[in-house]
Amino acid sequence: MALLTEEVAAQLREEFKELKDPVRVAVFSQALADPASEQVARLVEELGELEPRIKVETCNFVLDTEKVLAL
Repeated sequence: MALLTEEVAAQLREEFKELKDPVRVAVFSQALADPASEQVARLVEELGELEPRIKVETCNFVLDTEKVLAL
């Protein structure tokens, strides 16, 4: 189930047309310790699906330790 309504998604697509450069968004979470962080990750992933210039990286502090340290 999508977190964004189609109306909000349409508004965001319009706003994202103003982007001049690609954007990288990194989301760091601990899904087991903080279930709300999973919701945040889902929301950011939906944003990335709206605009190809938005690149989303999700990292779990426990499972992706090397990736987290590299960012």
